[in-house]
Amino acid sequence: MPISWAGTEFYALSRDDALPDDYFMIAPWGDATVTIYDDGVDTGCGGTVTATGVIVNCSTSFNGVIHFETDQPILLFV
Repeated sequence: MPISWAGTEFYALSRDDALPDDYFMIAPWGDATVTIYDDGVDTGCGGTVTATGVIVNCSTSFNGVIHFETDQPILLFV
């Protein structure tokens, strides 16, 4: 993934199955605090993303709009 795709705001659609979604995140320039919203509601799945990366497993609504906000640029793979 190109480093130029790092950002502080992302949108994605949740999957349409009953399983939680996995989000892979890395903060290449220092720790970032991430908040994850599902159709505008804080999921509580956010937290700190580090330079070594994290995998966040989060239950979201079927076909919901997932919004990621961070205080530092991250790379996100959905």
